[in-house]
Amino acid sequence: MLGTLRQYGSLLQNQNYRLLFIGQALSQLGDWMNRVALLVLAYRLTGSPIAVALLQLATLLPRVLVSPFGGVLADRYPKRLLMIALDLLRALLAVSLIFAGSSGQLWLAGVTLLLMHSFAAIFNPARGAVLPALVPREQLGTANALNDITGQSAFFIGPAIGGWIIATGGTNAVFLINGATFVVSALLIALMRVEEPARRGVAQGALFRELREGWQALYAHSPLRFLLGALFLEALVALALTVLLLPILTGPLGGRDEQLGLLLAMVGVGTMIGAPLGAWLFGRFRPLPLIAIAALGIVATMAAIGLSRSFLFVILALFVNGVLTGITDIAVITTVQRTVAEDKIGRAFGLMFWILALGQITGALGGSILIRYATPAIAVLALSGLCVAIIAGLVYATRRDFRAATPGVSTAD
Repeated sequence: MLGTLRQYGSLLQNQNYRLLFIGQALSQLGDWMNRVALLVLAYRLTGSPIAVALLQLATLLPRVLVSPFGGVLADRYPKRLLMIALDLLRALLAVSLIFAGSSGQLWLAGVTLLLMHSFAAIFNPARGAVLPALVPREQLGTANALNDITGQSAFFIGPAIGGWIIATGGTNAVFLINGATFVVSALLIALMRVEEPARRGVAQGALFRELREGWQALYAHSPLRFLLGALFLEALVALALTVLLLPILTGPLGGRDEQLGLLLAMVGVGTMIGAPLGAWLFGRFRPLPLIAIAALGIVATMAAIGLSRSFLFVILALFVNGVLTGITDIAVITTVQRTVAEDKIGRAFGLMFWILALGQITGALGGSILIRYATPAIAVLALSGLCVAIIAGLVYATRRDFRAATPGVSTAD
C-alpha cells in the first residue's frame, strides 16, 4: 500500500502530468454534476422517463459515430492544442444549457448534449494518446490507474455535489460550474509542455485512409485483437448488468428498487481497487493470460449474480466484477500505449472507444430483449454463455501469443 502511494506521489511530481490530472479531475467532477442536472431538467420539463432515456442516448451516439474519426484528428493535429480548443468549445456549450432550461425547450438541451459528447469523443482519444508523451514508459500503468481512480471518485462524488447544488441554486448553477471546469482544464493543459512527433502533410480525402491505418495498427496483431475483444466483453457485461440488475433486485432477491444505487456503487468501489491492482499485476504477469482470466471472471460474476438469491452475495459479486473490470481496463490501455506507434496512437484510442460503445449497445440491447422473454436468471445465463463462447474463440485464435512474454508488437510502421 505504501509502495503504491509512493508511486502515485512520484508520478504527481511530474508537472506536465499533474496539470493534466488536475484538469481532468475537475472536468470529470463537472461531467457527473451535469448529468444529474440534465436528468432533473428533463424530468421537470416533461415528466416523462422517455425524455430522460433520449438524453442518455444523446451521450452514447457520439461514441459510436465520432470516436474513430476523433482518433484520426488526434493523430493529425497537435494533441495539446486540440484538447484546449475542445475544452473551450465544451465550456460554451455547457453554459448554453441555461438557455435550454429557461426556454423550456428540451430539444435544445438534447442538441447541445449531442455536440458536447461529440467533442468529448474527439477529446478522449487525444487525452489517451498524449499520456505516453508526458510520463515514462514504466509509469504508464500507474498513470492509467490513477486516472481510473479519479474517474470513479467523480462518479461517486459528482452526483452528490450536483444534487446539493441543484437543491440550493438550481440546475443553472450546475451548468455554470461545469462550464468553469472546462475553462480551468483548458488553462491547465495550456501550461503543459508536450513533445509530439512532427505532423505529416494530409492529402485531400485521406480521412478514411488514416482511419484504415489506425485499424491496421490494432487489427494486424493478434494479441491486440484479443485485448480489444476483452474490452468489448467488459462493456457488454457492464451494460447488460445495468439493465438486468433492477429485475434481479426486485425479483429473485426480493429487494427494493432504491437499493439499486448501492449495488451499482459496489462496482465502482471494486474498479477503484482493481485499477491500481491492475497496474501492479501488469508489471508481473503476461498481459494476455492476465486479461483472459479477468475476462472470464467478469463473465462468471455476471452468471453468479443471475443465479444468486442472496443480496449480500450479489454485493460481493459486483465488487469482484468491478475489481476485474479495473484490472482489464488498465492492462488493455497500457498495452496499447506501449505497443502502437506514436503517430497512430490517437486513432488506436478512437477505435478503442468505438469498440467500448459497441459493447455497451450490445449489452443494453441484449439485456433489454432477453428480459422481455425470459426470467432474469435465464437472460443472464444466455449472455454469459455467449461471452464464454467469444472468449474461447479469442483464446483459440491467439493461442500461440499466450506463450509470449510480452505482446511482442513492433512499433515500427
